[in-house]
Amino acid sequence: MRRAIQILLIVIIGTIVLTGCGSSSEAITRSGGLTSTHLTLDEAEQVALDFLDAWGKTYYSTMYNLISPNDQKVYSQETFAQIYSDVATQMTLRSLESVISGSTRQGTTAIIQYGVTFNSQMLGEIVDSDRVMRLIETPEGWRIAWSTMDIFDTLAEGTRLELRQTTPPRGNIYDRNGQVLAAQDGQAVLLYIIKNDISDYESCVTALSRVLHLEISDLEARMNQFLPETRFLVGDTDLETYQIEGQALAQLCGVETDAWTTRRYFGELAPHIIGYVSPVRPDQVEEYQSRGYPPDALIGQEGVERSYEQDLAGKIGGKLVIVALTGEILREIGEVPFVPGQDVYLTLDRNLQAAVQQAFVDAYNLAQPTWGKRSPGGAAVVMNVRTGEILAMVSYPGFDPGLFNPDSPVPNRTQVISAIENDPRAPLINRAATGQYPAGSIFKIVSTAAGLDSGIYTPDTKTDCGARWYGQELGDVLPYRTNWNPEDQGVLNFTQALAYSCDPYYWQLGVVLQYQAPGLLAEYAHQMGLGILTGQEDIVENVGLIPDPEYMLRVNQRD
Repeated sequence: MRRAIQILLIVIIGTIVLTGCGSSSEAITRSGGLTSTHLTLDEAEQVALDFLDAWGKTYYSTMYNLISPNDQKVYSQETFAQIYSDVATQMTLRSLESVISGSTRQGTTAIIQYGVTFNSQMLGEIVDSDRVMRLIETPEGWRIAWSTMDIFDTLAEGTRLELRQTTPPRGNIYDRNGQVLAAQDGQAVLLYIIKNDISDYESCVTALSRVLHLEISDLEARMNQFLPETRFLVGDTDLETYQIEGQALAQLCGVETDAWTTRRYFGELAPHIIGYVSPVRPDQVEEYQSRGYPPDALIGQEGVERSYEQDLAGKIGGKLVIVALTGEILREIGEVPFVPGQDVYLTLDRNLQAAVQQAFVDAYNLAQPTWGKRSPGGAAVVMNVRTGEILAMVSYPGFDPGLFNPDSPVPNRTQVISAIENDPRAPLINRAATGQYPAGSIFKIVSTAAGLDSGIYTPDTKTDCGARWYGQELGDVLPYRTNWNPEDQGVLNFTQALAYSCDPYYWQLGVVLQYQAPGLLAEYAHQMGLGILTGQEDIVENVGLIPDPEYMLRVNQRD
């Protein structure tokens, strides 16, 4: 009887246990296995969605909080965030989108199938489907069993993600006639001399000044840095010029040569217009990295090289790969071919530009005993009056744009650049586009147009053109002003005044215009393009100042 009761109790207890197990809706997973009754597969999917959404928003701290406690012991939050940040940089990642395609459960583990589409600045759209994420049950809920392979499959410990970039050949810059102004992989001729080997010093210096477009005083200052027996680089020139001048340089100076292949400029021709290439500056790193440039890229920094950077540089190619420690490529994730740079043609005439620049060199060489040492520089612009095209634009003194290229063979290159930057003559400034100067007698054309067109003056209006002009009765603060011609030229009409550039006539005209039509002179100046920007965007320019009544009122109130 007792045994029968014991058997009955065992049967009852067993039935209760089996009934309890069979009644739970969570007893059987979608994969058919037995598991916990606490966490659902839907909750696992939500954690995965939260993680992927945070990845797209670069909320790395949120992502870190969703990985398992064991993984958090292996990776600090800072390390975890840095891994994802480095990946984004390598990919030039702009955004990503993710989609969960399925999920299963295996005991206390959830398996999430999903895909990610990466939007890369450089590589475009990268679709990475058939990805798998594993989640495990923890006291905090579902957490991701994370490793670097959750970023990309095959990106295991000891491997690295690498963007291998291919820089295309940079486009060339030509003048209006197709003559090169800047050429990629162009050849320069390096000129070396030893002062002891110079057979005719004066003739040698004259020839070098002509070939290098340097003032003799600047050339001699460069040569005086070296001992008489030292072989040094005095400068470089293009192959075309050397073929013409080489024999004379060898005979007079004992010049020895070497070849140099680089981003080649046509000597120091129009450096303020063409600009130069140099490494990415620290303040430009973020911008150019986002555009897919490698850290060691050379970019246009000034002039046409800068304003046409996108055209000249082309499109950098790249391949995103996972690499083993041995250098073996384990996986290719995405690739885009490079696009060669485009050539740019300018309205400049290279021969005319060279002639105008040489005219400055010759003038300063001749003027060294007089004004040459006092004058910091000058500028000249030659335009086609029918079209407005710039045929030549010279700012003097200039500089060698090749100096800013790190492969320049010039010794102590950084010191040479520093000397140029600190030169009191300011050779880096484009005087033709950014210099602001008094207009001088050329402004008499504006005054003529304003006086005649308004009817305030006629061609027969006469004024005394003496050596001095007394304007106190008209409000002039000076006792008198002096004409450029110390001789009295008598009474002149408008035509004669313009022909002789009579200062008193135009001072008188300016006063009359101011009294009868304030602001008219400034209005005509603006109509002739003075005091306003030209509208071109290739080089930096400053607007000139044309005082109008409002400006003068502000100045007088401030004073």
